[in-house]
Amino acid sequence: MSRKKLVFVCYVCLISHGLLAQEKKNFQNLEFTINIDDEVVIPSIAYEYYFQVGKKGKLFIGPGIRMFGVSSGDDWRFAQTNAPEDNFKDGDPNVNAFIADETRIAALNLGIYFLYRFKRFEVGLNTDLVGFTINESVSGTFENASNGSLTRVENVRAQQFVLFPFDGSYNTEIIWAGYQISERSLLKTGITFSDYKYEISKDKLPGVEQEKNAYERIFTTITIGYNYRF
Repeated sequence: MSRKKLVFVCYVCLISHGLLAQEKKNFQNLEFTINIDDEVVIPSIAYEYYFQVGKKGKLFIGPGIRMFGVSSGDDWRFAQTNAPEDNFKDGDPNVNAFIADETRIAALNLGIYFLYRFKRFEVGLNTDLVGFTINESVSGTFENASNGSLTRVENVRAQQFVLFPFDGSYNTEIIWAGYQISERSLLKTGITFSDYKYEISKDKLPGVEQEKNAYERIFTTITIGYNYRF
């Protein structure tokens, strides 16, 4: 079974389990967040449907859909995706890179959401699973780690399809904590892992060996958000 089919089957099973639940306090959630670090501000909006599970009624699991985007006029460096994790640093000479003149990426993704409730306090995590990227083509410079050469490349686009954690651009809220300020409203903060990927076709770089043609930039940001329940 392919990775995409496996993710889809798991997603359907989750929804089916929730629909079969009886007399549970399920709820819908509309979420507005911004993710911030010293380089970027990433706004997002999400719709989630939570199913109450377990005998204690404190655990909620559900599907959701999230739209987010990033835009920058700075020269951001995207490292080749097969680079070791400790090499995702700006200016690392050992890693092929794409240096974008500007960055404009948005994504619409389906995800899975977890929430645990302690009276008015809540903690949770979530991640995008599948989706697609909406973006404009950009220009930039390819930096060849083997010889230090620089090559201009035009009409580079972000990876179109999203499959966590392999392809595309996605957000993962590693952990968040929130407080219900009213029956329908919650304020939250947490830590989000954001991954953005561009793709350079091999025909744009003749003579360059590319084990993978995807180039990514990873952000770990502070999340601030507001949730409305209904």
